[in-house]
Amino acid sequence: MRSILPFLLCAISLSAQVPERKWSFDLHGLPATLEGDFQGTVDNQPIVLNLKNDLALGKDKTKPGASIEYQGHRFGLTLSADAQDYVGSAILTRTISLDGKDYQMGTLVNSQIKLTSYDLNWTIRALTWEQAWIGVDLGFHTWDLDMSATGDINSTPTTAAEKIPVPIPQLGLSFGGKAFGDRFVGRASFHLLTYKGATYHRWQGDVRYFPLSWLGLRAFLDDESFDVPQNSVKDDLIFNLQRSGAGFGVVVRF
Repeated sequence: MRSILPFLLCAISLSAQVPERKWSFDLHGLPATLEGDFQGTVDNQPIVLNLKNDLALGKDKTKPGASIEYQGHRFGLTLSADAQDYVGSAILTRTISLDGKDYQMGTLVNSQIKLTSYDLNWTIRALTWEQAWIGVDLGFHTWDLDMSATGDINSTPTTAAEKIPVPIPQLGLSFGGKAFGDRFVGRASFHLLTYKGATYHRWQGDVRYFPLSWLGLRAFLDDESFDVPQNSVKDDLIFNLQRSGAGFGVVVRF
């Protein structure tokens, strides 16, 4: 019996050493709200409108998003994408402009925005412990805004359209941890940028529960906003944008 005991202890020890799963892939949805105001020019065409007050823009459709991640002991890397559609219909209380076309006060305008978001983030884990870490985030985030509006101009149905790319470098702090082995995994981050009076902030929170070692559920929050005054990023454009929402998804680890 004594001769067998060391072998039993060795077998138990080896069985407890489950390989760490560092890669993950998820499918998710983020039904976020979108608000904003534009005043100036885009592609040398005037733009004057407020997404909520003028267009009554609201959520319409959330398209499936996806992300792939690597989370190691010293760094992490995430690549993700998601998309939302917004629609609005309103009678204008002032004159608005889009793509060089002016819609007068009292005009019924139907509008749509298709927003696609891409995110690349690299996390350097500066401080690590067995169950937690603190890191620095570096990366790049971009929005592709595809805007269109339809209404009568001089009694003629007229459609205006504009594509607005919004590139955003990412810099900030993040921290994360795990509990119950790695059944619960959490992360939060805050990114902040200032440039010539323009400001941008983004706050994210992410919690994942794995009933199986390789399959889990994800819930997350994403809140970001821009404030771009005149003579900052662009001399001839003032705008602010806010997007926020709670998302859910399914995660596979491998």
